[in-house]
Amino acid sequence: MASIKQLDKEIERLVNRMHDCGSTQGRKYNWEQIKDIYNSDERLSDYWDYTPEAFLYVAKITRRPYTEVQRRLEKRMAKVKTTKTLIKPNVAKDKEYLYIGYYIDADNNFILKVGTTKNLEQRRRQHNNTYRKAKRYTMADDSEFIYLWSIPLSKYNTLRFEDRTKEIWKEENIGMYIRNDRFVCEVIPKTVKVTIKKTYEIPIREMI
Repeated sequence: MASIKQLDKEIERLVNRMHDCGSTQGRKYNWEQIKDIYNSDERLSDYWDYTPEAFLYVAKITRRPYTEVQRRLEKRMAKVKTTKTLIKPNVAKDKEYLYIGYYIDADNNFILKVGTTKNLEQRRRQHNNTYRKAKRYTMADDSEFIYLWSIPLSKYNTLRFEDRTKEIWKEENIGMYIRNDRFVCEVIPKTVKVTIKKTYEIPIREMI
């Protein structure tokens, strides 16, 4: 396992590549160049703060927990003047995000969720507030909602593929389905899949 100093060095490398490959607006990045730098075969999405594949690769090479990589990178990006444009990307008016995320409840259950939103950061805060007050499957005090994967689609398609994904997960017995499109998982799934035009495989156990 790499030291915190070594982890921060890799994070700094990633941040520098973001700036080198970034647009003048500081919003979108040429992830193909970043992918080449890391020699990764993973698909990298458009926005730095919801690119689990990039975080996962750093976690793999440093052998540090995925969530720790995410927290350290967010802490580093807090020093950047353009942070607000980076951490709150807004998609086009006719686009929304389809996302996968999770939290740990007070009974140490793994709660997996599929959903849609126009603004990922705003929805994350809403989930934290809502599930901390929930009567059942209440978010643990030391937990928070964490994204595992997201992709921008048309509003119609986000809802369509959200429903399709829920039904597939039910058939696959991913976990017990509960209200608000959540699954209570007795065993943390090794992976989950979302199929749109292609099938995306999210390696959950490697990311938490």
